[in-house]
Amino acid sequence: MKINSDNFLQLLKMEHQQFAKLHYPVSRPTDNKWEQFLNSFVGDLRSFVVGKNLEITYSIGKGNWAYIPWIRIAYPEISKNNTEGFFIGYEFGWEEHQAFISLIQGVENLPEENRSQILTKNKIHIQQRVGSGSFNKIPVPWQPKINGTMAKRNRGWSYAEAMIFNKQYNLEMPPSQHQLESDLQEAMDIYDKIRTVALEDREIIQSY
Repeated sequence: MKINSDNFLQLLKMEHQQFAKLHYPVSRPTDNKWEQFLNSFVGDLRSFVVGKNLEITYSIGKGNWAYIPWIRIAYPEISKNNTEGFFIGYEFGWEEHQAFISLIQGVENLPEENRSQILTKNKIHIQQRVGSGSFNKIPVPWQPKINGTMAKRNRGWSYAEAMIFNKQYNLEMPPSQHQLESDLQEAMDIYDKIRTVALEDREIIQSY
C-alpha cells in the first residue's frame, strides 16, 4: 500500500498554523481539516505495516489541541502505549513547518526524579548496539528550537530527550511518496533491531 505524500504535505502546511505557534491550550474545532488529513495519513500507515504485528495509535489532544501531536507505531511487547517502551514516532508542532520521524522512548511512565538519566542511559546503550542507517543519531543533550509557553517547550524537549534516532521533514523540501515509504521501512528495520536489544537487555534498559 502506498503512503500519500499529499496528505503529509498538507499536515506540514497546516501544523505550523495550528500547533507550532500554539502558545496556550485551545479547544479543537468540530470540523477540522488537519485532523482529516491526519486520519488519512494514519490510514496509509496502517495499510503499509499490515501483517507486521505493529499497532498504531495517535493523538492531537483530548478536548484541547496537543502541544506536540504524535503518531506511535509499536510492537506491543516493548511498548504498551505512548508513555512507555520504545516505538517509531511521528511528531508534529515544531518550528518552521517541521515534523520528525523518530525511534523514540516513552517518557511519562518513567520516574520523574531520574527520568533524564534513564532516557540518556537507554539512548546511549541502543546507539552502541544498533546502527542508525540514514537516520540522525541524536546527541546528548539535544534541545531543538521551540517557541511558546514553558509547558509547550518542556513537552517538546521531553520528546527530543527521548529520541534515539530521527529524520526531519520540512515544508521547504517536503518528502516524496518514495521517501516517506523508504524512511518508514528503514525505521521498521531499525526498530526490529531495537526490539531485539530491548528484549535481550531487560535488566539494563529501564523503559518498559
